[in-house]
Amino acid sequence: MGLKKAINLGIKSLLTFCAAATVVNSLKEDGTVDWNVLHIQEEVRSKLTFFDSVYVTHISRNANAVAHTLACQACKYNVNSFKDG
Repeated sequence: MGLKKAINLGIKSLLTFCAAATVVNSLKEDGTVDWNVLHIQEEVRSKLTFFDSVYVTHISRNANAVAHTLACQACKYNVNSFKDG
């Protein structure tokens, strides 16, 4: 959902933190991918082609708690984007 939103907003540089280490590792490696994340990897890789610059890294679930809370609040209040003044 976040990648689709970034594409729709025309964002060209993407910095992404993901709590799913298996997914992050599958995106960074060109080797064998676990079958249970293959469909996720294929979907994410197809969307990443829309960006000029992409950085994907793993973050612990605990550290991701604040981002998760903010995303939930944005969905609750139907916040579509944030722009400077």
